[in-house]
Amino acid sequence: MSATSETEIFPSEELKVPDEPGVYFCARHKSVKTRLRCGRCEKPICPKCTKHGPTGARCGECSSNRSSHMYQVGPLQFLIAFGVAFALSMAAAFAVRFIHFFVLFYAPVVGTFIGKTVVSAVKGKRGTPLAIVASIGVAAGALTPLGALLGSSGLLSQFANPFVWVYIAFAISGVWYWVC
Repeated sequence: MSATSETEIFPSEELKVPDEPGVYFCARHKSVKTRLRCGRCEKPICPKCTKHGPTGARCGECSSNRSSHMYQVGPLQFLIAFGVAFALSMAAAFAVRFIHFFVLFYAPVVGTFIGKTVVSAVKGKRGTPLAIVASIGVAAGALTPLGALLGSSGLLSQFANPFVWVYIAFAISGVWYWVC
């Protein structure tokens, strides 16, 4: 590698160690010498800064996957996630009034199904903001009972049912498992 191409890749001359070609000071720990550089941004990194991954050594900024396209969710995808979670949760919460104690087994399975469906509906997008929106959809769907919409029971009976609250807690945990 020539000196010009090396400067083009990583232009910072201040991190080069004088009289030692190919040796740099760590970008974060200025007193540590290193030959290792991030595989993505070419920043010099010492063993303390190195994050090992399936694609090689990375610096802390490049190893964080949160800037990936998978975590960039638009307004339409938030709306889709809420709608899917709301509709599926409303249908699933209708069954809670009949199964009572078995909600402890039923709700995590339903939450997992809702989480998988939300991720599929938004084309594989994930992340904490999406999980929050899907969780709000699960809670809103569970507290808007299908029977109340059809006119057979009141909305207040759904709030008073403790099994609905257990369903919401366990279903939301299943959603978070898949969406985050």
